[in-house]
Amino acid sequence: MQMGTIWIIIGCLVIAGGLLIGSLMVNHGNKLNQQISEQKILEQQKESETAIIGKIKNLKEEIAELQKSKEKELTSQFPAGYQLFGIIDKQIVPSARPSTEEIRISWSTAKILSVTKHFVDIMLPDAVLPGNNILQSNTVRVKNEEGFISQGAIVINGWSTFVKILKSDQNKVIAAVGYTKIR
Repeated sequence: MQMGTIWIIIGCLVIAGGLLIGSLMVNHGNKLNQQISEQKILEQQKESETAIIGKIKNLKEEIAELQKSKEKELTSQFPAGYQLFGIIDKQIVPSARPSTEEIRISWSTAKILSVTKHFVDIMLPDAVLPGNNILQSNTVRVKNEEGFISQGAIVINGWSTFVKILKSDQNKVIAAVGYTKIR
């Protein structure tokens, strides 16, 4: 082999080695960037979860305050019973318990269909009322304004369900689902 050919081969090997090292460095850099990005995403998710938990805690406190201040009014409007709930980020947050133990409400069956500045559309929770009367799969639309009550268009075995908006602002709604016996 001639000396020039050897140098060309050595040069090619040096270039190939340099490319390999460069490629390994870029690959390592990409992995570091990916790890940093994943860490940032996890941190942002944790911050979001913490913020949501804080919002829910504040909402529960507001619900508890309204439960006390509106008790007489709601008992008068819904003598068969009621339960307060809040809506935040399209999540339903029920109060600790219904106004009476005669009502059993299954909040897992409730679903927020839509919340706008004008209306709240909700699939109401299934409920078992006195006399083992079951109300289920009822959808209600109510004007999203404090004091408004949905129409009790659905009557099952003499029972009707209503939703009353107790408080509404841009970020949350607090309402009561109430039950009445229609004679």
